[in-house]
Amino acid sequence: GHTSEMLQMMKGLDLERYEYRRYIISEGDQFSAEKAAEFETRNSSSQAFSVTTIPRARKVLQPLWTVPLTASISFLACVREITFQPWSKQTPFADLLLLNGPGTCIPLFASVLLNR
Repeated sequence: GHTSEMLQMMKGLDLERYEYRRYIISEGDQFSAEKAAEFETRNSSSQAFSVTTIPRARKVLQPLWTVPLTASISFLACVREITFQPWSKQTPFADLLLLNGPGTCIPLFASVLLNR
């Protein structure tokens, strides 16, 4: 699935260059959090990473008329993670952003565009 594809892409990265890695997953996706930690254990000696959870933009079988509300909640959580958290810590959010999976990537991408 999406997690395996993302981790496969990351195998080609110089993990020393991107020293601190941050995985942003949707709530309820414990599998991806476990796979990210497993990837870090196998491929990095520094273990400089974190896993952050955001609300899902749309749940499976969710009525379409409710999606604008849940997508907005997800977007605001992404804005908090990408804009306000780094600002309060005086650190940039990221040098590189890899996105995969529409439920998580669309709100993340929109919040990155907001910061441009």
